[in-house]
Amino acid sequence: FYSYLFLFSLFYSIQIHSNNPQIGFIENKGQIHDQYAKFNSEVKFLYNSPGLNVQLKSNGFSYDCYSVKSKAREIPNISSLKKITAEEKIFDFQRIDIEFIGANLNPLIIKERPLGSYQNFYLNGLSINNVGSYEKVKYICFYPNIDLEFLVSDGKIKYNFIYRRPRKRRPL
Repeated sequence: FYSYLFLFSLFYSIQIHSNNPQIGFIENKGQIHDQYAKFNSEVKFLYNSPGLNVQLKSNGFSYDCYSVKSKAREIPNISSLKKITAEEKIFDFQRIDIEFIGANLNPLIIKERPLGSYQNFYLNGLSINNVGSYEKVKYICFYPNIDLEFLVSDGKIKYNFIYRRPRKRRPL
């Protein structure tokens, strides 16, 4: 019997707009790198949509919300002595890291509800093929008798803590 400890909807007010209705958690098979172009093994899954990125890690998650604004700017053209208009992009980021203190650092991670499509990545001569996306990712025994699941539902990301009642041992 499972009971939900609580259900919390992340980013309730953020709607996900995508031409691909099958947006989900992409498994990290080596294609995700940090700001120094090094493989980021901390990230287990990545959810990426316009305006929102969510990184699932072993003991928590990170999310960043961002917006991109375009601004026209005139710059001098040396060859014709006329000014040309260039588009300048301004990125605004907010990031939050959530770490669950005392959580199992090596939970069993189960991918559920595959979305049926795969992506291939080619990075510096390295080919990473058949990278799947999933609607649900579940962490088993995240805490004692508690599982943690992340899911995409109705265009929103949610996470649930699932309490599993310990079984009573019966004498033989």
